[in-house]
Amino acid sequence: MTSYQDLLDKVTSDPEMAKSVAAETAILLSISDLINHLDDLRAEAGWSKKELALRAGIEPANLRRLLDGSAKNPTLMTISKVLWALGRKIATERGLAIAMGDSRAGKPLQKQSSHLHKSSLVAQFASV
Repeated sequence: MTSYQDLLDKVTSDPEMAKSVAAETAILLSISDLINHLDDLRAEAGWSKKELALRAGIEPANLRRLLDGSAKNPTLMTISKVLWALGRKIATERGLAIAMGDSRAGKPLQKQSSHLHKSSLVAQFASV
């Protein structure tokens, strides 16, 4: 059985694996930030989760799973409906693909560095 330390040593010694883990970690943290921000906006509006779900036109159980992190793979449509109900919309930065690397163009993701503000990693919210 491989110990956690053995796995950590393998990841840190293999540059490609370390890059992959760093990219995956950045993505997961961005998703977590997004979900937390949605819940903060809900709380600022003074709405219960059920009320937000009704305003967004989604099932309360689906919103609850989204906000507690147990939703396995929420759709962009669901997130957009929640944002719209909160008077927000997704606004992307035009330079995002360049800043992060565009894998569709065969370019690898650039190394994540501290100079990238988290707003460069996730969509920003604009008032509707």
